[in-house]
Formats: sequence, C-alpha cells, structure tokens
Amino acid sequence: MSGGNNLTTDGELRYMIQWFNEWSELQRQDFLPILLECLSPESYVNGLVGGMAEASCNDKPMSLFQCRVKLFREWSSKWPQNIKEKLSEKVAEIDPTFGDKFTNELQILQTNGTNSSVSEASDAVNDHNDKSPTATQEY
Repeated sequence: MSGGNNLTTDGELRYMIQWFNEWSELQRQDFLPILLECLSPESYVNGLVGGMAEASCNDKPMSLFQCRVKLFREWSSKWPQNIKEKLSEKVAEIDPTFGDKFTNELQILQTNGTNSSVSEASDAVNDHNDKSPTATQEY
C-alpha cells in the first residue's frame, strides 16, 4: 500500500501552506528553524536541528504539530529549490512578521554561518508541545 506516496510536490506544498495557516504563533516560531534548515546550507545546520524530530517522542505519542513537521522534513528533502522558495514566499504572505524574521535569520546564516536563535528555537518544538493545548489537538 503506497497511499501516502501519491501526493505531488504541489500537493505537499498546499498541505504545508494549509498547516501553516492553522498553526498558532508559538508553533510558527517553532517552525522557523525548521524552515531555515530546509533553505540553509547543509554544512551549517547539519545536526543542529536534525535531532528535533525524534526528541521527546519516545515517551509519548507525537503531537499533530510534530507529525506535520516530520512530514515536512520528509517532503522538503526531495523538493526542488523553487518549491522551497515558494513555501517561504507563501508563509511570508500569510504572516509578514514571520516572513521578516525568516528573511533576517536566513541572511544572517548566509553571511556569517552562525545564529544562536536557530539552536535556541530548535529546543522549543518539544518544550511548547507540553504546554500548548493546540499542539496536541486533533482535527
């Protein structure tokens, strides 16, 4: 059964845009380093945010947010650069504040290759899932 493999890249992109629309401000903040990881040079983010998908998932079931992040990681690893850029453009249209922060963080990564907020925010996904009722809500 390969039902999960029938999505096109455009379909995956549409899901991500829909999910971003549904996410709380806190979840969007937690998604920032993940999106940066997707669009940043691999040499910088290698391992920095990578362990986040598996962290804290051994003790309890993953939240809906964590499942969506996991799918995003799987999908975006196969996306061409233009689809990744389209996602960043769409989320910036939906949430201009997020878009500005994303652009600033990406420029910092590209100029000096270091950004402490990426590592700080990478810990936040699991931290907020314990505190945020929307993160574990089922639809």
